[in-house]
Amino acid sequence: MVHPWSNGELTIYQDVGSRGLGSKSAVLAANSTWTHARVVAAGEFGANNWEDDLFVRWSDGEVSMYGNTQADALGREYQLVP
Repeated sequence: MVHPWSNGELTIYQDVGSRGLGSKSAVLAANSTWTHARVVAAGEFGANNWEDDLFVRWSDGEVSMYGNTQADALGREYQLVP
């Protein structure tokens, strides 16, 4: 599960299940850019078999995908909708 906080911090919770959220990792420290993220979805959208991609819909309508995101680093941005 990915959570964008109101201060722009981006957090990933690994191994989310019925027993709780699992371990927490801060992918990005608080920053003004990510305060504009409206919807963030994590999943397997790229060419590999890992759920390491993030889709983001921004406040201006832009949609981006961040491929190969790690627990401590955001992956490369691909702008899908300008």
